[in-house]
Amino acid sequence: MRAKNETITVISKVIAFVLILLLIAGVVGFFVVYTNGFTSDFRSFYVEYGGEKILRDKTSVSLQLDKQHRFDCRYVFASGQDGGDYGYNVSVIPNADGDTDFEFTVGKNVYSYSALEDLTPAFDIERNDGYFILALPSDFGMQSVLCALFPGETVSVPSEVTVEGYYYTLVVSSYNERTVYYISFNCFFGIASLRMSEERVII
Repeated sequence: MRAKNETITVISKVIAFVLILLLIAGVVGFFVVYTNGFTSDFRSFYVEYGGEKILRDKTSVSLQLDKQHRFDCRYVFASGQDGGDYGYNVSVIPNADGDTDFEFTVGKNVYSYSALEDLTPAFDIERNDGYFILALPSDFGMQSVLCALFPGETVSVPSEVTVEGYYYTLVVSSYNERTVYYISFNCFFGIASLRMSEERVII
């Protein structure tokens, strides 16, 4: 009887030890995900697009034209599928460097694309609780963006500026702006794909 009790005790200890290891592994895995592999501080706020969590400061994504794109803004410790009631901020700014900066004309005036501060008014962004939807019509392009920013004016854009270029950056931040994500994007006809990169966003 004593030997049987000792066997049960040993088995119980083994099970407890295994459960502790699983718990530790779960905690470590949790922090690996929300610190981007321990390369950044813990992120309680993140963006999700196409089933993928965006946890890098700078990311690029390719978006299909003639389609609506949903970006979920979530908080790790918030309850509910909508990410809670903490809120978020979203805007669009130029993604301009030596490769994506250019000059355009409005009437007789010449402007630098990088000098523009906010492109948000030119975009169709539907804000909802916990997520926003970015709609890109089939005729979307730099011409339509700049014409929306300079209504009633004659706008001329260089022919080499096409939808394939990463000319735009979504700026998504937590309600208190402590966590900010810069998501540069280009556009194309086809299936949207997410590309994690830190090289295409110029801030």
